[in-house]
Parts: sequence; structure tokens; C-alpha cells
Amino acid sequence: SADGYVIGGKTGTADKLAGRGYQKKANISSFVGAFPIDAPRYVVLVLIDEPKGNKSTFNYSTGGWVAAPVVARIVKRMATLIGMPPERHPEPAPEGLLREARAVTSVARAVPTPKAATVNAEDHMLNRVRAVLATGTPDAAAFAARPASPEPQPGHPEKALATR
Repeated sequence: SADGYVIGGKTGTADKLAGRGYQKKANISSFVGAFPIDAPRYVVLVLIDEPKGNKSTFNYSTGGWVAAPVVARIVKRMATLIGMPPERHPEPAPEGLLREARAVTSVARAVPTPKAATVNAEDHMLNRVRAVLATGTPDAAAFAARPASPEPQPGHPEKALATR
């Protein structure tokens, strides 16, 4: 939040590519925020290329530590410019909503993280491009060359959402 302005948002931190792998200690950190959260009308996106952690961020350079505070400062200035007064006493979340959020969080923690399959994305994409160039149209076999994602296991949040 930004001193009286409640912002909803999502952080992001991505390693930067280097050839066929990733650069060491080089990332892009981001935060996208929407406000006012009760009826969003504005979206602010901040991307920071290769941020460096410092004492104030406890040496973290992730989106939540470096990009989210920038969004908060921008929102504060924007709100002043558009004449949006700060909320003096934001209402607390209803208890039922908090209980539901706690339940979802505990389910998410209980689900084991699946082991990632090794996928050579570059070779897969090259095969798709070769198929299109050879025939002039996308080849269904080339698009099916990549194994499908496994179905979520029982108890996985995606499985729970699909059964509602």
C-alpha cells in the first residue's frame, strides 16, 4: 500500500538469458499494481533491469523489494494529480475471506512441488519452424512434439478449482 492508497498487484523476478542459459546474478524485477483496489481504474507497471540489492532491501533484488516501492511512490503521486483522496481508515478484510485465504495457503503449502521436466525449448521451436517452412503450413505433429503437461494430482489447487 502507499500511505492511504490500497494497491493490489503481483511481483515478478526473471533471470536474464545468456545464449542457451541464464546470466549469473542478472535479472529483471517487476511489480504491476492496480488501484484503487476496490474498483481498479489504473494500472502501473515497473520493470527494473538488473537491480542491485542494498542495505535497505537486505541485499534482495526481487520485484517485491525493488519494484513494488516504486509503484507505491508513483501511485501516491498519481492519486494527488488526479484528485483522489487517500483512504483514512481502510476497512479490514471480512473474517470469512481471511479464513478462506488461510485455507488456500495451507493447501498450497501441503502440495508437493512437482519435478520439472527437462525441455529444450530452442530445439522444440526450431522443429516447429522447420515444419512450417517445409510445408508452408503448421504440421500438427511438430506442434505435438512437446509432451503435454501432466494432469494435476488430487489435492493440487488447479485440480480443486476444476472440480468446483
